[in-house]
Amino acid sequence: MGKVQEKEVQERVLKREVLKKVIVNNKYMKKEWYLSKTLWVNVIAIVAIIIQSYTSFIIDPATQASILVLINIILRAVTGEEVTFGGRTIKERLSK
Repeated sequence: MGKVQEKEVQERVLKREVLKKVIVNNKYMKKEWYLSKTLWVNVIAIVAIIIQSYTSFIIDPATQASILVLINIILRAVTGEEVTFGGRTIKERLSK
């Protein structure tokens, strides 16, 4: 087997391993909304904005937005679970 074919096989194996981690019993892994890191980062951002309105310490809005976007991109990259509300995802709720 050539090096190119070995690399392709390794990539396929890696993809399968990723899918095994994401899919459990033919269902995507799910978590309740209050376990979402993305949600809590955004709640903290809202609280920080409110605190800024009461104090003289104000960060430039463009800087705040850039930081928040970067954090959300990183969280999105490491997140593989769907958020649920009462055990059902938004997609499941909308489909019924």
